[in-house]
Amino acid sequence: MPVPDFPQDWDFYEGAAESGRAFVTLNLGLKGHVPLKSHPVRVQLRVKMQQPRADGLRSPEEAPALFAFEDKLVGALTNSCDALFAARVVAYGYSEFFFYVPLAQRDCGAQAERLMGGAAPYHLQWFDEDDPDWTEYAALYPNRYAVQTIANRRLQQQLEENGDLLHVPRDVDHGAVFPTKERALEAAQKLGAAGFRVGEPSAPSKDGAGWFLEFHKVERCDEGHPDRFVFEVLDLITPLDGDYDGWGSMLQRAQA
Repeated sequence: MPVPDFPQDWDFYEGAAESGRAFVTLNLGLKGHVPLKSHPVRVQLRVKMQQPRADGLRSPEEAPALFAFEDKLVGALTNSCDALFAARVVAYGYSEFFFYVPLAQRDCGAQAERLMGGAAPYHLQWFDEDDPDWTEYAALYPNRYAVQTIANRRLQQQLEENGDLLHVPRDVDHGAVFPTKERALEAAQKLGAAGFRVGEPSAPSKDGAGWFLEFHKVERCDEGHPDRFVFEVLDLITPLDGDYDGWGSMLQRAQA
């Protein structure tokens, strides 16, 4: 059975690590399409880095070799085992790869080095487990804070590509939706106390879902500023069941 053709929407976020740092990269495009009954087995394979950074991540010197190894591994398992590559985790000096495979292909981890035609200078460690509900993919999927870091990074790139001077302070517009008018009003009070200029809640339209609240604040949009101000918003609205609708701003370009 060929691997289903799913959207390829790969991105990353920084996860939690007991020591050092951890980065999770996964195909966000799989959400809404999984779990797949045809691929109920999760196969995890990992390699130990030869020159990891002190924080456990890839070093610039070794990164090209690790990327080439990953391409070779993914190609071999996709072509030979109908494997579906779902995620990669880099932490503690290891690169770990997460695949989902048909039941008949659950031994592909044990066969991976042979299917690749050799893995030198690395050696693959592998593990497989029944995971018909794709619980590990769900566990690796970013939470609302991590989802927003991805969205922030993409929006920063889009603004920059359009000539925006991200370091220039500007009015940043935000929106959020709440299940009741009372929750929206309470959020408005908390946001106002935090320095946001807040509008009046808008009642749901006939087909709408919830009360919409618009609010604004002057901010810079370079480096980690968007993560900081969005996390502040999420901390305020999440206890009130607020659904953040994102942020935006007018372009700030150099004067001609």
